Amino acid sequence: MRRLLLLSSLILVACDRLGGCPMQFERFNGADHAVARIEGKPLIEISSPERLRDIAAFAQKHSSWWHVPWYGTPVARLDLEIYAGGKFLGDLGIGTSFLTAQGCDDFQSRGVGAADREALIALIGVGDPYR
Repeated sequence: MRRLLLLSSLILVACDRLGGCPMQFERFNGADHAVARIEGKPLIEISSPERLRDIAAFAQKHSSWWHVPWYGTPVARLDLEIYAGGKFLGDLGIGTSFLTAQGCDDFQSRGVGAADREALIALIGVGDPYR
């Protein structure tokens, strides 16, 4: 049993060090609107091509180091659902110090610095839901 736990731990560390799940956020480039939700409730809809491009660029800049933590993926209070017409392209959740998204057949997360987190919240155009 100890060997299994040790092996599992080593695999998790190795995956994290190799960059984790590549999120393929390039799919956000085709977005024509996004819906920001706080705790599942729609807050605003974004349809500005410039803001959508900036959000896609932010996501692509943060496309590495995604993983499923051993304790489970945290739940973000602020979530941005991204669409092209009626087609769901993906989502980006913003937590206190983490991002979440769907990818690699699971819900993934990664850390995010305070400045990048604040920049994304400003791009979305809402107040910080954790304050």
